[in-house]
Amino acid sequence: MLGRRWITENEGLGIGRDVDAVGPVLVTSSMVLAAYTIVTSSSYGWGSAHTLAFGGLAVVLLIAFTVLEARLCNPILPLRIFRIPGLASSSLIRGLLITGMYASFFIGVLYLQHVRGYGVLQTGIAFLPQTLTLAALSFGVTARLVNRFGSLPPLLAGLVACAGGLGLLATVGAHTSYAAGLLPAFVLIGLGAGLAFMPLLTIAMANVPPTDAGMASGIVNTSLQLAGAIGVAVLGTVASSRTNTLIGRGEPHAAALLGGYHLAFIVALGCAGVAVLAAAVTLRTPRRPVLAAAAAPAPEGGGAVLESEAA
Repeated sequence: MLGRRWITENEGLGIGRDVDAVGPVLVTSSMVLAAYTIVTSSSYGWGSAHTLAFGGLAVVLLIAFTVLEARLCNPILPLRIFRIPGLASSSLIRGLLITGMYASFFIGVLYLQHVRGYGVLQTGIAFLPQTLTLAALSFGVTARLVNRFGSLPPLLAGLVACAGGLGLLATVGAHTSYAAGLLPAFVLIGLGAGLAFMPLLTIAMANVPPTDAGMASGIVNTSLQLAGAIGVAVLGTVASSRTNTLIGRGEPHAAALLGGYHLAFIVALGCAGVAVLAAAVTLRTPRRPVLAAAAAPAPEGGGAVLESEAA
């Protein structure tokens, strides 16, 4: 009753009135098939008919989505939005960073439990410095750095720190001490995330018109979710394939597992390295600060990724 009295009627598009119902189905199906193709490639082989068929179908659906969005008068994703400076490039860099972080969450947990023999509680405590470092930076530290130096210097420092942490994880052995090897790696990755996420969001939203703010925020957050899903699929497949190869060569199971995890960390390090280069080449500090109105969801298993607002 109160809602009917106080809420102003706003006649929306409604089903059947130019609503883009096909676009979400196409792009979601494409991403699901891409993840499925990557995950199952270790069983069927990259050159198998199964992998090529499902991978090709994922590409076809993505192309169909792009063509559809270019032709509709009211698309769910207007392609013009990618012409906004900084939005697409910062979202791509964000995705590469998330892939690197998920390597520490996903592959790091497997390494601690299957190679080092950690229990669930020990594993959680081992990751605590990473979460605490990220949380400490979210209490205005990164925002103050951005206000003083601009968005790009803290961002580059964060990406380099994350790459350094992944580089350390790529060298850990079966008996590497936690204090000497794992602790610095986790602190560096937490430092990198804490320094990088807020500047990335600021750069992404800086030149977005108010009318497109919601859509741009959705693109920023979707890049995180897609990168997490595809990144985990890639890293898990790389690790599994390498492990199976080493076992086939007669390596002990523990050594084969470690070899697979090392390769996954190296792939993640490569993603972080590409993110550093892409940020240095394509991004610029916005001329005016903006409010980071859309905070991204926290990566699962890695603690809250808190993004402060730029004052």
